[in-house]
Amino acid sequence: MPTESFGVELRRLRAERGLSVTGLARQLHYDKGYLSRLERGERNPSTDLARRLDAALDGEGRLLRLLSAPPAAAIHQSDRGTSAAMPKPMVSRQPPSGLAEHPATAAHFTASLQLLRERGRFSPPALVLPILLHEAQTLRQLVDEARGAHREGLLSLTAHYYEYASWMAQESDNDLDALEFTATSAQIGTLARLPHLSSYAYVRQAEIALYQGQAARVVELASYAHRDPSATNRVRSLALQRAAQGHALAGERARCEEAMAMAAELHPAPGDTAGPFLLGSINTAHATDLIRGWCELDLGRPDEAVPALVNGLAEVPDDAVRARTLFGVRLALALAAAGDVPSACATVTALASAAEQVDSATVRCQLHQLSRVLNRWSRRQQVRHVQATIACLVG
Repeated sequence: MPTESFGVELRRLRAERGLSVTGLARQLHYDKGYLSRLERGERNPSTDLARRLDAALDGEGRLLRLLSAPPAAAIHQSDRGTSAAMPKPMVSRQPPSGLAEHPATAAHFTASLQLLRERGRFSPPALVLPILLHEAQTLRQLVDEARGAHREGLLSLTAHYYEYASWMAQESDNDLDALEFTATSAQIGTLARLPHLSSYAYVRQAEIALYQGQAARVVELASYAHRDPSATNRVRSLALQRAAQGHALAGERARCEEAMAMAAELHPAPGDTAGPFLLGSINTAHATDLIRGWCELDLGRPDEAVPALVNGLAEVPDDAVRARTLFGVRLALALAAAGDVPSACATVTALASAAEQVDSATVRCQLHQLSRVLNRWSRRQQVRHVQATIACLVG
């Protein structure tokens, strides 16, 4: 837990900037008495408030680092997807002989995965994941009977099935399965001569660590992907975006901005997929705005986060319900942090039906944060109504 050292450092930074407690409270939309108690060591700050104080006082993460950080999860060698051994199938039942090299087989599974990926944009993961895993297992058995180019093509499909299964597992709030499916995708991708899936595995691990609040681990994993010689420009760009989010989570503004600038330069042209399926969860031309808005909020600058998120959301297709809901709730969080409580409440109210529809763990994570921020205005009837709605969605 934070100690008196947080209050001492807060008072020192505020004095250096020539701000009164009243002025700082007005800037952050906080009660000045609460900030005074923080300085005296009588209250423990939330992580969100520490980020905003760092931003307001140019603390470069010093206040945030005074809070206790969660321990980094150990990533075993098998999690990194470097092994080229074919994972053992989980079931023994074999498909009919000759099906592996039939001309229609690869086309069928390609079309099926495309359909499942489209369904995953607006459906609960519990409806998509079991089908993904069943078809992935069938493909793994077909691989055993295929040869040459047929085998390589089926291996590629299998790798992409597990890559998308990793997303659906994370959205089902099962990080362990998400990591396992990511590793499986990388291993099979190596056999299919898709080495960029191994570098992309680091990006996925970084994404999972991001939602666990492990800022240093996010940056470390993203750097592995960025430096990997097998990484495509798209993978490197995604890795730099995760690195930017990790730096923002740590309150490191300059490093975050540097990573975002590098990511924007690397972002490939549309259609550059380095394979049959585009990697990453956000496939719009304005993904940079969405990630920038995400980072600005974690850096404690909600006023800058709002326009970036609005611009990015304007480019997200209507049928991408999961992405629109995730970043829409993030926008509501930024609005609340900026003091625009009515707009925050209206935004999340409009998203309630979609949030229930997609049943997303990452969306629930943002809703939990929003509820904590709204607690500051819990006496308002509109806020109490929204918090009751959030409680139903995350319960």
